[in-house]
Amino acid sequence: QWAAHSYHGSEAHNSRAVINRYLGYWDGNPATLIPLSPKDSAPLYVEMMGGSAKILAKGRELYAHGQYLLAQEILNKLVYAEPRNGEAKDLLADVFEQIGYQQESPSVRNSFLAAAFELRSGMPEGHPPKTLGPDMVRAMSTELWLDFLGIRVDPD
Repeated sequence: QWAAHSYHGSEAHNSRAVINRYLGYWDGNPATLIPLSPKDSAPLYVEMMGGSAKILAKGRELYAHGQYLLAQEILNKLVYAEPRNGEAKDLLADVFEQIGYQQESPSVRNSFLAAAFELRSGMPEGHPPKTLGPDMVRAMSTELWLDFLGIRVDPD
């Protein structure tokens, strides 16, 4: 049925949101209550897996067999541990592309494809959009304009 397709969101994200709404985000495991950041935990994972060469070899093997989510798991750790490792970033970008190509949801697909682009090319540069044009100010209520002004003014 058309309404069940994941054109906005995805089944995985939507079902997780329902569970979070009624049960909360915590899974009941104390180890996940105060997790380390990926930047802090990744070097330990890389060390325990035998170093970057072994992770890259296993990542290539998983990629070749179409096991993209497993490849993503270990390569992501390596990229966090060694952010200048171009070979790891390129392979993770390849994995992200394959996962992205398989997604029906545009927002999920875009997340993976944008991440692949950023791994290969770096963060896109450019000018942030202008948020305070004359039309925008005229369209705001006085209350909204004062709130907007309050967050834009530098008190120093």
